[in-house]
Amino acid sequence: MSCNVMACSGTEACASLADGGSDVLDFETARARLLEQARETASIERVRLQDTLGRVLAAPVDAPCDIPPNPSSALDGYAIRTADLSAGGPTVLRVTQRITAGSRGGGLARGEAARIFTGAAMPVGADAVVPQEAALRKGDFVHFHAHPAPLEDVRQKGCDLFAGERILHQGRLLRPQDIALAASAGVATLPVYRPLRIALLCTGNELREPGDLLPEGCTYDSNRYLIPAQIKTLGMDVLAVERVEDTLEATMDAMSSAMTMADVIMTTGGVSVGEEDHVREAIKRLGQIHIWRVNMKPGKPFTFAMLGEARTPLIGLPGNPVSAFLNFALFARPFLLRMQGMVDDCQLTLSLPAGFVWPTPSKRREFLRARVDPCDPLRRVSLYPHQGSSALKSASWANGIAVIPEGQTLSEGDCVEFIPLSSMNLF
Repeated sequence: MSCNVMACSGTEACASLADGGSDVLDFETARARLLEQARETASIERVRLQDTLGRVLAAPVDAPCDIPPNPSSALDGYAIRTADLSAGGPTVLRVTQRITAGSRGGGLARGEAARIFTGAAMPVGADAVVPQEAALRKGDFVHFHAHPAPLEDVRQKGCDLFAGERILHQGRLLRPQDIALAASAGVATLPVYRPLRIALLCTGNELREPGDLLPEGCTYDSNRYLIPAQIKTLGMDVLAVERVEDTLEATMDAMSSAMTMADVIMTTGGVSVGEEDHVREAIKRLGQIHIWRVNMKPGKPFTFAMLGEARTPLIGLPGNPVSAFLNFALFARPFLLRMQGMVDDCQLTLSLPAGFVWPTPSKRREFLRARVDPCDPLRRVSLYPHQGSSALKSASWANGIAVIPEGQTLSEGDCVEFIPLSSMNLF
């Protein structure tokens, strides 16, 4: 699966989609066209280091000083001058000082050693460290047979970071180790992008809240909980979760209101061609459709549009929860992260042996809920037995997605593309 942005394949096709045409795009073209529209919109704020986890860095960070700032000991032992080493027999040196981490000793004269601890600054004149386990302390003297080379077990000034070195690049999604790296360089605050604000509009008169009585013909609303949770795994803000009545007027009113407060609007359901599916018509009246339907299963009725003079992005997800789950992972997530300022969001893709057969080629690209048992030494990919687009149990069971391209068949043991859900922040 490519993460490269591709050019729109022909102005005629682009014009057709902008007018709300019925073109069904292949997966790569749809994803590339979507990412072309992702523009960095979030403002920048400087926050404390401890509050930057999961945020996107808005400017590069350089080390302000050398780390370590002075030569220091790499272990507990004795700092010595290698010029004092005995050519034959043990070396015996007088221990004249004790240097702990955070303190600084005096100069080391000829015939002297310093008791030193890990991370402590080397005394002037010392150029090597003898490990404590290789030495024998007798009163004020230390005896050892070791013959360290100059700079052995010494961390040189700037060996971890040198002043002016680029340590973090703009567009990086900050992880615990990145925050620790900034802290090790003495950086207390970082410039990060403000989290995107996303409004979610859920359509469907048949939807009911969990805990309510369920009338005949109705269903509990899982998307109202699924999509905000997926958004929050990206460190973004969900401004509103609104259930929209299945009328054109209500749909247009909800979209118009969302445009005034959100960076991105997301919808679930209402993007098909039924008489009660009003999202597409509302979009056409308020803006332009750029993507409508992708040649994939599940998740074909994926929609992307721009609304109003401000060209507010709208991502339309299918109403079936598994389709919405996968469309978010494969389309919405990379789009939102690019808008957030993140660079190079290429999800991890593995090639693993299939633990199943796929005898009949499909005309659509299939994204199957799959699982790799970590105890299986062959790392074979298994499929959930029921791949229906409303079977949320399959998404809960899975730890990845198996991808089968159009027209492909598989025998057991053939290599299949596997995307771990953990690489898409989906646990």
